[in-house]
Amino acid sequence: MATWEESRGKLEVIRITEEQYTIKMIPLAVAVCTSDREVAEAFSEHLVHEKSFQYWK
Repeated sequence: MATWEESRGKLEVIRITEEQYTIKMIPLAVAVCTSDREVAEAFSEHLVHEKSFQYWK
């Protein structure tokens, strides 16, 4: 990991257009070591429900 200052001259910033900037998928998972799996799974189900799509706009 490096700071912006340390990376100066080593990185190339590539600009993308608004048309290219689309998110097709947002990964979602429940960790196997979660302290309350039932709540975590209920929340993930809520996020993928059709009524919740308004959050992703």
